[in-house]
Amino acid sequence: MNLETYSDILKSLVHQISICCVKNTPYYHLTTEIIQMIESYLDDSVFFYKKKDIVNYYASLAYAHGWICAGSYLGLYSIPFFPISWRNIEFP
Repeated sequence: MNLETYSDILKSLVHQISICCVKNTPYYHLTTEIIQMIESYLDDSVFFYKKKDIVNYYASLAYAHGWICAGSYLGLYSIPFFPISWRNIEFP
């Protein structure tokens, strides 16, 4: 998969997150901060993509991917699927 497809998958995953924590608890606030971090890294990736800075474009996507995995593995939220393998990413 190319980087644009990788980006599209990550963006679709962030919109499908289902928070598993009770509102107004410390875990809920942590979860919303993690989701905000994911969205920030995805926004950064768009910035770097427009500048044709492929290294930082990929790095931003990788950090977003890492945050998605972290919150999911911690059980803070669930995602319907996770079709991404690090091994399938192709670089130009």
